Amino acid sequence: MLIVFFNIRRVVHHEYVPEDKSVNAKFYVEVLKCLREHVRHTRLELWAVNAWILHQDNASSYSAFGVMREFLAKNITTITHSRYSPDLVPCDFYLFPKVKNIMRGEHFVAVVS
Repeated sequence: MLIVFFNIRRVVHHEYVPEDKSVNAKFYVEVLKCLREHVRHTRLELWAVNAWILHQDNASSYSAFGVMREFLAKNITTITHSRYSPDLVPCDFYLFPKVKNIMRGEHFVAVVS
């Protein structure tokens, strides 16, 4: 699994989830720490005035108490997707075509263990 953070121009940060891990609140908080550091080093103008906003879907691990506490402690502004919405998160309309273009023409073999 891959967790991807991107802006209008490019992928900002990504994290691969190890095969033996699940994305729970504890794991996601560690990913957020890496994201914050990346923003701090690459987007100084946004970091200086805390002008970056995180838009994420409503996965339970993203809205867990520990994650919300991290958002408050680090003053991270978030926009969440409507709960129980049958629609894709709006940012997925940007990401999915980009991923499909990269993978176009590739053939994958399913591995069953």
